[in-house]
Amino acid sequence: PPPPSPPTQSCQTYDGDKLVQKCGFLFFDLHNITGQDGSSLLTSARIEHGYEYFVQFDGSGVPKQLPNCTVDSDTSNLGVQMRLDGGGCRTLGLINLMAFSAHPESSRLLVAATGGDSGRAVLIKAQCTPGAHYATLTETYEEGIVYNFNLVLPDKHCSLSPPTNTTTTTT
Repeated sequence: PPPPSPPTQSCQTYDGDKLVQKCGFLFFDLHNITGQDGSSLLTSARIEHGYEYFVQFDGSGVPKQLPNCTVDSDTSNLGVQMRLDGGGCRTLGLINLMAFSAHPESSRLLVAATGGDSGRAVLIKAQCTPGAHYATLTETYEEGIVYNFNLVLPDKHCSLSPPTNTTTTTT
């Protein structure tokens, strides 16, 4: 049998910014995550299954207008599944419903988001990786209506101190 997974630790929003999470001794900064093309819209294709997936943390999430479809909801979507044959899109989770937990000892952040079409949800396992120059998203499998992804992050998105580009206000 596989070794048991280490226990997860809950995370707290840092300084009112939901995209900066403090998980134990580690900070995860989900701002300005970009893929190889420099875009914050991360993609993963599953050609053999006829789908492409989109994930975006910044701004209002995945854009409404995608190559083969238009998302018809007025929500800010963390993830969208697009049919490559032009048969439409499904939302996979809402930005405002993101929940975070972590395995700080392995620099891994778990991002779960519910609220997608017909109850769909997304689970992203983000791993900070030394030497990675850009983020890489891979759709790994579907478990019922939960879509699982691995996200390789450059290690600059994980640190022992809060990100310096966060604005702090003193009262």
